Amino acid sequence: MFVAQAMPVADGDIINLSEGYSISQTSDSVPVLPEARRVRVLFEYMPEDERMLPIAPGDILEIVGEEEGWLIGCNVETGAEGFVPPDYIEDILSD
Repeated sequence: MFVAQAMPVADGDIINLSEGYSISQTSDSVPVLPEARRVRVLFEYMPEDERMLPIAPGDILEIVGEEEGWLIGCNVETGAEGFVPPDYIEDILSD
């Protein structure tokens, strides 16, 4: 599970959360996280390892991290979390 850690920052500092995501902090505002990266599953994946996330075509996941070439996804419907093969998903583009 990906866990963000709080740290003190000065006004105007940019905080890099993970690849492609950052927030800025000012004294009169609360940091707002960008929308999570949402993806749609293209192919079924039934893992043999309990750390992997079983997925089916059409599932919607939020990508919460990456480790050793695998994505860490959370199924938005079930809340289940685990490793997902990156070639089995596609980004959901927002309008």
